[in-house]
Amino acid sequence: STSNFSKVFKEKMLCSPLNYVISCRLKKSCDLISKTDFSMTEISGLVGFEDSNYFSRQFKKHFGISPLQFKRLHVNSNK
Repeated sequence: STSNFSKVFKEKMLCSPLNYVISCRLKKSCDLISKTDFSMTEISGLVGFEDSNYFSRQFKKHFGISPLQFKRLHVNSNK
């Protein structure tokens, strides 16, 4: 059942299935931000977020900085 899956998943992965998916999407977004010139709106869509504002809020919640700050830090570290 769905509830049993969620319970077992949370026990094994130490997070909910939804949080796991969000984390995977955010990790992929870091790669795209670092290696492409795509806009944040394009990147949010490519990793599965329909709302770029929600993507930005989740990114900041997860990493402590905004996607644009992440990009600036990455660009500055490559110079």
